[in-house]
This record gives sequence, C-alpha cells and structure tokens, in this order.
Amino acid sequence: YGVIERHGDYLFFPEGDGYKDENLTLSAYDLKTGNKQLLYDLSQYREDFGKYLPSGIFFLRAIEDNLYFSLSGYITGSALYSIPLPLKSGVKPKLITANKNLTEITQEFGRYWITGGFGDGGGSTSFRALFDPKNGKMGRLIQTQSDLGVGTHFIGARDDDAYIAE
Repeated sequence: YGVIERHGDYLFFPEGDGYKDENLTLSAYDLKTGNKQLLYDLSQYREDFGKYLPSGIFFLRAIEDNLYFSLSGYITGSALYSIPLPLKSGVKPKLITANKNLTEITQEFGRYWITGGFGDGGGSTSFRALFDPKNGKMGRLIQTQSDLGVGTHFIGARDDDAYIAE
C-alpha cells in the first residue's frame, strides 16, 4: 500500500494484503541495529472489527510522541490505534476508535482532527472530531453530508459548538 513512516531511527511499515486473505501486520525496522520488531498483528485483534476484517493499513503517522495507524477497507470494519514512542518492549497498541468512518489524523487550523467518511453514487458523508494527541482524547463527532455537490457543508468548529451551513 506504500504506507511507510520514519521516526527517529525507525522505519514503520505494514505487511500483508487483506484482499488476498493475508494477515495484516505492522512492524518497525531499527535503522541502527537492523532488527525488525512486530508491533501489531491483526490475528490478535480480530474482535475490534466484527465480521468484516479490514483489507489494509492505509494510515500511518508519527505525531508528537505516538505512532498512529488505522486498518480499514471498503465495507469493512476499521480501527485507529496508537503506540507510544520511543518504542519499548512489550507495549501494546491502544485502540482510539473503532468507528469505521474515522481512519486518519489530520492537522488543520492548528488543531488535530480524526477524520474520515465515505461516498458512493454521487453522495458523500464526512466525519471529524477534534483530537488531542497529548492525552489521546477525541472530541464530539461532527458529521456532514453532500449530495451531488449540494447539501450540508462543515464550516468550522470549536470545543463546544460548530457552525454548519446548508
């Protein structure tokens, strides 16, 4: 999937293809020692996804002192996880959200947001929630929709309210 992230002396990368019924894993490669460390193995976290397993790891990003990654796919379960950095032996990924519509972390307007959505047949729905990487907490979910370019559009949000226009 071409998702690779470098942070410090590590390269983080996924392996496996869910479309081919291969197990999905996330590993770290230590550039100094040449050692590879398994960080995540989907076979150990199947309960986070329900009946439909994700097809890949499509988001991978180091933000401040955490590595964030999400597993998702078309009409599958999704989950967004974090792993504290620098890496320590025995640390397990922490589930941030298993909402199938929240699959990435972006930085906009000087704030971090967990974002995602879906679209098909001319319509789309977008989701976003404020995210604080210092404490790992997600704010209230905001949903917007657009049908064939006409509909409700997100304009702005603060901690306690949002402005929506139609």
